Amino acid sequence: MFTRPDVIQRLKSEFIPFAGNTNELQVSKWESPERSWFLNTAQKVHPGVTKGVTGQGFYVVGADGQAYKFSMHGRQRDEFMKLLDEGLESFKKSPPEAKHEPLTSPRSWSRERPAGTTVVRSISRILPLPEDAPEKNRSIGRDHFWIFPEDIQAIQSNPLTTFPLPAKLARRLARFHLVDNVRGEPNRWRFDNIRTLDIQVSRLSKSEYHFQGLFKMTNLEGRDGTEKGIAGMIEGTISLNTKGDLMSRPGVSFVAYAQGYAWGDHANTNGAPEGKYPIKIAFQTVDDEIALSVPPQQSYFWTEYLNPLTSKRDSWP
Repeated sequence: MFTRPDVIQRLKSEFIPFAGNTNELQVSKWESPERSWFLNTAQKVHPGVTKGVTGQGFYVVGADGQAYKFSMHGRQRDEFMKLLDEGLESFKKSPPEAKHEPLTSPRSWSRERPAGTTVVRSISRILPLPEDAPEKNRSIGRDHFWIFPEDIQAIQSNPLTTFPLPAKLARRLARFHLVDNVRGEPNRWRFDNIRTLDIQVSRLSKSEYHFQGLFKMTNLEGRDGTEKGIAGMIEGTISLNTKGDLMSRPGVSFVAYAQGYAWGDHANTNGAPEGKYPIKIAFQTVDDEIALSVPPQQSYFWTEYLNPLTSKRDSWP
């Protein structure tokens, strides 16, 4: 929807667009002026935002804290335009009062990419969609996967023709990115949730590698303590820069495709198809503006993301 010229033009000419992270603005333990402003404003049109219901959605608000319109859905063009129409009409009836606040640097737990990091975009789908599955399972899960220079160096320095995918890279991929995020954000896999993770790399040339293998993760942290899991196979290629410094010129290409089955509802989402259902996850290196500015969803568990071999659990920020 946000690629449509008419939607973009309207947002530019009639509104001041803003996108915020509800992990920081709603559920964070950190108190901040931004969080207080958001919750006080949002609850006027979305009372559930202070009662555990997600604050995700679209809002039309004024800088003085007036709230005019909210929709948790409205992802189709006509629905979104209606939201803007109704919000703008309410705005004109009760325009916000002039308000001047000193600018501050908001506290953020979003991480910046370390130098030399390769960004990989992941897209997940449930295909084919089982009959009678809730409509929300038609959604697309999106995230970014970070590959660090040490991961690449571990591949380059291995003298064998066939060898396991470096442990940190393999476990970061499994714990944080081999997930069903189609309906929303899932919990990360714990260190001891990995039942199978056997991904072997074959060196094709000095700079070209092929990898494939099996994975399976399960736990009892689904909704109401039920089991949830994912299992399948992954296959892909890695092309490395063999000239210059990895820190300044990573030049890494990572393309992969995972397919298998998932089962169970996440504790903070619902509506998964019954039983085991097919899931597919694609990975590809990207360097567009979004990829370079939006970190992996669960990188706020930074110690774990950096070193997924540890059993230490980061607390929620």
